[in-house]
Amino acid sequence: MKTPEKIQTWKSTNVRGLYVHKSGRFYYRTKVQGKQIWEPLNTKMKSVAESRLAEISKAVRSYRQTARGGTMGTLTVGQALDHAIKAVEENAEIKPNTKRNRREGARALLASWPELQKMDARRLSALDVREWSNRVRNLTSAHVPFKAKSPMRNSKGCSTSKHNGMLDMLRMALDFAVHSGAAFSNVARGRTIQRPAQKPKDLTLPDRAGFPKLVAAMRGIGGNAKHAADLVELLAYSGARINEARNLLWSDVDFSRNQIRLRVTKNGDPRTVAMMPELTALLLKMQKEQSPIPPDATVTKVFEAQKSLDSAAKKAGVRRLTHHDLRHLFATTCIEAGIDIPTVARLLGHKDGGALAMKTYGHLRDEHAQKMIQRVRYAATPSKAVPASPKKEPA
Repeated sequence: MKTPEKIQTWKSTNVRGLYVHKSGRFYYRTKVQGKQIWEPLNTKMKSVAESRLAEISKAVRSYRQTARGGTMGTLTVGQALDHAIKAVEENAEIKPNTKRNRREGARALLASWPELQKMDARRLSALDVREWSNRVRNLTSAHVPFKAKSPMRNSKGCSTSKHNGMLDMLRMALDFAVHSGAAFSNVARGRTIQRPAQKPKDLTLPDRAGFPKLVAAMRGIGGNAKHAADLVELLAYSGARINEARNLLWSDVDFSRNQIRLRVTKNGDPRTVAMMPELTALLLKMQKEQSPIPPDATVTKVFEAQKSLDSAAKKAGVRRLTHHDLRHLFATTCIEAGIDIPTVARLLGHKDGGALAMKTYGHLRDEHAQKMIQRVRYAATPSKAVPASPKKEPA
């Protein structure tokens, strides 16, 4: 019986350090600080591999020179993380909310992987990061003290946004280690370490008949619920975030130009929102009820409506809504009315040209397009047929 030929896993080439795997992909092999390193070149073409090899070889030489010069020293991942956080704090272009999330991500990372605090950045491997990623995604949120806003969780418990927030901070820390010469490569980057995709929130919102029913149920509760109903309508008719609505003053309402000015926003940049007829009517009613009004008075009498919303939802028989769901309701209603995505994004205060709005509400645009396309006709509208005159029979 003939023995089957053994397939060789690695083959050397005529280029120093360049090897080809049995899959046909090229890799660069070298030694750094006595540790063998395999760097994937992500190609099956030798010419491309040689080009990328030159770049990696240059980085290796720079790394070794830094080590020989004695300027590198030992850097722990914890120290690199401190430097990364400091860089975030000193960057004036980063929003305050993002800075807070970065800090919380760093704390959660060390809480889920305490050994990182004193681990040499050079000793961390891609396998270590992969094992941590798999482990932390199996933790319940109670084990990971990261208060990210997104409620999304994977099927095993850990929030996807929490995992990605921690991974982002690890990548930033290792980027610093690489740039400072304390590590050869960032083992937390690359195709082997993926950020799990976050699924969009399932939007189940009341229809145009359901929302007035919900508001009417709130006003029927009595007490401060009527002020809570005003806040709910304000959020639904303006698309404002709850904190933006809380800080809206009567001096920010311009009836002559039919717009409101949101001074306190998530990104720190004030924006104006054109008022739809329902919002104008609501504000005129509230203004009349609150008269006389001091110049610096807030528009809303209450600053949260969740308890009243919950009670009214049960009473009206509709799905529970949050303050932020009302912002989604505003965007949904605008799109269903035919407003284009970029305009809706500007009304919401997005600065990405509509990318986030398209990702969140794109399916609504598709449904609207299906309805609108039924109105399109290539042929001209047929005119009414003129009845032919009856033929006269010969005498």
